[in-house]
Amino acid sequence: MSRFGLKTAFLAPIPSPAKLHFCVVMTEPQEKPPIVVIVNVSTVHNKSHEDHTVILQPGDHEFIKQKSYVAFDYAKRVRLDILESHANKGKITFKEDVPDELFNRILDGLLKSPKTPRHLKSICRKSL
Repeated sequence: MSRFGLKTAFLAPIPSPAKLHFCVVMTEPQEKPPIVVIVNVSTVHNKSHEDHTVILQPGDHEFIKQKSYVAFDYAKRVRLDILESHANKGKITFKEDVPDELFNRILDGLLKSPKTPRHLKSICRKSL
């Protein structure tokens, strides 16, 4: 049984190994080998590249301490075995799962954002 399912929240060096980012699993594992779609969250700095489709505030999740946004342009498919390997090596820190209301807001934003890769929107729609 995988530790990575729908609404799982964790810190990981994704998309870059230089910094840990707050990530959320947006689909149940699917395909062979199993994959999940994840999104990550970044701090708002009001830069032109930021996607403010979904803004998170302190209190939306226990980890969120400052105004943040879901970086849909960095959404990706990740193989479950790779996530599990990183978790086993201590490169991933699990956080409290994302509550339903927040998950639904993120999912809605993923489907609406012009920055979400089209193929990921399709995968997420199929998993609804």
